[in-house]
Amino acid sequence: MPTLVEVWSVFDHSVPSDKNEWDLFCFGIDSKSRKNFYELLTVEFIDAFSRYLHLRAKGLGASAGKPIRVLEVGGGNGRLAHFTRLMLDDSVEYIVTDSGKYGYSHEFPHEQMDLLDILCQK
Repeated sequence: MPTLVEVWSVFDHSVPSDKNEWDLFCFGIDSKSRKNFYELLTVEFIDAFSRYLHLRAKGLGASAGKPIRVLEVGGGNGRLAHFTRLMLDDSVEYIVTDSGKYGYSHEFPHEQMDLLDILCQK
């Protein structure tokens, strides 16, 4: 996974913002070529997010024997959950779901369960 500096260094920021490479990468050239690119994960983001979850779990009294459950809804291909799980300990159970409505490939492990089934688990 790249750092923010590594990602940012790939793009030419000298052109007007409405035509720069970063905008084209994220949003496509026009509305017909939209790439639906909503996230760019970096080492810094995953580190900060997982530290936040760990601190919240600790504040809620979670432990390896009694973890808190975090549910990510609309997880797309599961990338965020995958890298976040690598940074968490057993005090956080991180579950990702996606309806598959937009056809994202599930490149990373995700729950093959109905959302209501997950919410009703004890």
